[in-house]
Amino acid sequence: MADPFTPGFGEFQGIPKRSIPDEVVEYFVFAPNVTKDLRKYLQEVKTHADGLLRKHGEGYIWQREKLKLEIEDVEETTCLHGTTEFGDSIDDEWFVVYLLRELSIKFPDIWVRVVDADGEFLLVEAANTLPRWLNPEIADHRVWINSGKLYIIPLSAEQRSSKGKGGISRSLTLKEGLDTIRKPKDDVKLLHSDLIQEEAFYRISKYPEAAQDHMHHALVRIPLGVAKILHARPDLVSAAVEAFYIRDPISLQACAGMPDFPPSTSVITSVKFSKVLYAQLRGQEFEPPAEFGFIIPEEDSPIYTQSDVGMKLAIGFQILAKDSMKPETSEAVKALVKYLPDPSEDTVNTWSKRQDGEGWLDVDYAEFEENLKGNNSKGKGKGGFADEDANEKIRKMVANFEKMLNDETAGPEGAEFSDDEEEDEMDEDDDTDDEDEEDGELKEIYVSDSDEDKEVSFDEKEFHQMMREMMGLPPDMAAAGVEGAEPSSSTAIQKQSDEARESAAIKEHMDLVGAELRQAGAISDNDSDEDEDGELDIDYNLAKNLLESFKSQGGMPGPAGNLLARMGIVLPRDEGDEVERRG
Repeated sequence: MADPFTPGFGEFQGIPKRSIPDEVVEYFVFAPNVTKDLRKYLQEVKTHADGLLRKHGEGYIWQREKLKLEIEDVEETTCLHGTTEFGDSIDDEWFVVYLLRELSIKFPDIWVRVVDADGEFLLVEAANTLPRWLNPEIADHRVWINSGKLYIIPLSAEQRSSKGKGGISRSLTLKEGLDTIRKPKDDVKLLHSDLIQEEAFYRISKYPEAAQDHMHHALVRIPLGVAKILHARPDLVSAAVEAFYIRDPISLQACAGMPDFPPSTSVITSVKFSKVLYAQLRGQEFEPPAEFGFIIPEEDSPIYTQSDVGMKLAIGFQILAKDSMKPETSEAVKALVKYLPDPSEDTVNTWSKRQDGEGWLDVDYAEFEENLKGNNSKGKGKGGFADEDANEKIRKMVANFEKMLNDETAGPEGAEFSDDEEEDEMDEDDDTDDEDEEDGELKEIYVSDSDEDKEVSFDEKEFHQMMREMMGLPPDMAAAGVEGAEPSSSTAIQKQSDEARESAAIKEHMDLVGAELRQAGAISDNDSDEDEDGELDIDYNLAKNLLESFKSQGGMPGPAGNLLARMGIVLPRDEGDEVERRG
């Protein structure tokens, strides 16, 4: 048994060291096969990355930081390195992944590694498609992006043999990973699977268009000073929203009287937010003190939302202007207030008045079934949820659940997931079998996901027997009789009579069950219609019951959350109860 404290492990096995802060994505761009003028080559890559950012990121509002690459020496290896703090906007992290993947397509000699606080998070996305040997404890420096494809460095023959004999595999060092890329060994060939890649890159499949889909335009009532700043520097909206979002009593003291942004100068204009930023402002309840000078109408007023959001945004800018903890941003805001000329009323009227719908903020169950069917109850001509990502995630959840239920390979112990292992695996004595199993798992990665989901099978005979047992009826006489015996005519008549009575009893029992299910709302009255709506009703009830089960957990661990997590689906905590109380 290998000692996890010996050199080469670096940290205790099973407790991997993570030095990356939460809400930060870190990325490296190496060119292991470029030996001549490496820095010049990396500078060319960096210049192109900046161009990609301008091309695809124009008008994009970053939560905190954008993609930035610098030439650095990492563990004595010259490369491009950078970090992006994305805060609450996970979309920023995936936008970074998309840009880096595009960069690797343009420069096939570069190899990209991207990690966050969860480690090799691309593998987390593809967890259900990974071979069993690939776990978080040994994944470091094994996952790379090259020429737009995802590659994995497998275990060497020596490591597979060591694991088969009870040893412990370990992560690669950066040097080992780059050496394998530079000069692959005969027993270590880089693995590429279209299935794993599709799952790992699923969230960037709709980029670059998705980058703009994450934006939201809203009409807001804001002081003239805030309006002119945002017209010149729309990216500063994220800093202002965060300043308000994390406000404290001390920072709010600077807002008395709103000296830099008096509410009396307010105008109505359109402001671009990311959807995360807008949701953060809309979700905050804040009653401004009278000395702030804001007049907010009643909630049923048509201008309530624009006044409420505008007030919060203005307070955020006032906090920024006085924030000594962020002198760079504070000085930028002060300079813009001082040197930007105040626009005239006519000029402000020429600015955008775009107002996007807010349907993406929530989805109610009343429209859930129609959306799942691809219909639109409001007649907008486009089926599905207003947020296509939400639509796709719901369909994927239903498809994964049905795939699990239709798994004909499941044994008597229930469904098996790709990362399940027997409890006594480490006690296995047959080294040859272990090695064969490892080799088999390496081959699994090449298997394409071409098998279609099988139809739900229904064994009428087995169901008939099960219902007999549930109702306490005697076992089937034909099965209990002597094999090959010919029943007499009277016996046959009696048997037919018994079967008729039993069938009637079963039908009566099933009718009662169906009535109870309809009363409970589990099935609808039109479930008997054998058309497309029937199958979609099943999908709706399945998804609805899964979501309601998850909601009932109240944010705590539970069966629904665990099951969805095993299918690669992570749901946010539900805030529906609070909305209902307010409504």
